[in-house]
Amino acid sequence: MKVRKIAALALGAVLTLAAVAGCAQDQEPETKYYGENYRPELSQVDRSHFYGAMYIAYEMDRWNNLPYELGVQTLKNMGVQSIRLDLFAQECFPTMSAARVERNETEIAKVHSIIAAMQDAGMLVIGCVNPNWVEGMGFQGENVPMPRNDREGSEYQAWLSTYQRNWQTVVAEFSELTYFEIGNETNQGGAYLDGSGNYDMLEKADIYTDMLYAASSGIHAANKNAVSIMGGLAEFVKLGTSVNDAYITFLTRIYDNIASGAWPSMYTDDYFQAVAWHPYVFHDWDADYFVEENQRVYDLIKEREGKDKKVFFTEIGWSDKMVVQALPGKTVQETIAVWLTDMYQTVKERMPYVESVQVFRAFNDVRDYNWAGESSMGAYGLFYDANWEIFKGSEENLRETDPATGKCVVPGTPKPAAVAYQQMTGATGSLNLLRDRAEAAMKELGWWDELVSLM
Repeated sequence: MKVRKIAALALGAVLTLAAVAGCAQDQEPETKYYGENYRPELSQVDRSHFYGAMYIAYEMDRWNNLPYELGVQTLKNMGVQSIRLDLFAQECFPTMSAARVERNETEIAKVHSIIAAMQDAGMLVIGCVNPNWVEGMGFQGENVPMPRNDREGSEYQAWLSTYQRNWQTVVAEFSELTYFEIGNETNQGGAYLDGSGNYDMLEKADIYTDMLYAASSGIHAANKNAVSIMGGLAEFVKLGTSVNDAYITFLTRIYDNIASGAWPSMYTDDYFQAVAWHPYVFHDWDADYFVEENQRVYDLIKEREGKDKKVFFTEIGWSDKMVVQALPGKTVQETIAVWLTDMYQTVKERMPYVESVQVFRAFNDVRDYNWAGESSMGAYGLFYDANWEIFKGSEENLRETDPATGKCVVPGTPKPAAVAYQQMTGATGSLNLLRDRAEAAMKELGWWDELVSLM
């Protein structure tokens, strides 16, 4: 990796001298070199897949009683043009150690089928994955095993090497995809897995700089035409209000690292060719504030890049159970529908650097309560949870209710935001496919009359 850094410096110097010499001879403007992974077209925003959604289709098909075929058709009817899809590398490749990669052909085939269904529906699929295998521990999501160590042959470097190889494996397998998001909300801190203590945001930025380079190297080794996207950054409290200015601090550190010459390349596109973040406002909506705070982030990117770079909002939305104050004369869900429509319009008209917006999330998942410990996480969906099985048995405490009335709803029912989304996109088709399926199933099981009595 150090050899690569020296070569990049030398090549940059040669090309700069050549450009200067050329200007001296014919007075043509200098053309700046941005590295081998720079592609001019990635500075141009393409809005053909602007309306998006996050749909965890593999998980919901396998564990949430929501067949992906029906989910995709529902979202097509709603007008969704792009999907952020978790590729579930841990299911497709149960082992991704340095010694061997194990394949589960059944699950790999399932993911291919899901992707094909989305692409057949005209949707752009952004594959989100973080094949972070830690020896002796298995997959570890966004966690990191130990403090950073740039010494060749160190355990840390061995971990990075495996990470790079695993990215190459995933991208080679899912070659039908073009866009790959490198992890999720990677600017959050935590504890080192080796027990050596906690890391702060700047230490995580240093490690993530390594991960970006390794992932991008793996991505482009498998598919030179694939696009690497910096994993969606998170705001911990609300857009623009986090301690230490979460986006700005984290991005500044990464750019400083790349510019320092102490990392393998000094060209940002060797780390990420596009950027993603999650500009949640959580409790309210103010279009002017939203534009201003996101513009600060983009201004930093453009200043440090010296060029434009396309941006994806791979998560943004509102939970029924987090909105504090509804609009006058409207319920919480009707309020969210208004905000959602205005948000998309605001981005479309006033934020030209954003290519697409994936609303979080397509469908409620009330079982998220089991790991989140609170109910708001499962209530972001544009549709109620489609799984009627939670109506009975050990999870009946998770039954879905209308927040305005407190009464039960039919699983899979579209919320006002889903209807507003369809009106916004001009799409047509039934939004009740999941609701109708649940009604038929509950009638067959003899549960329907009980549900109706609670509505």
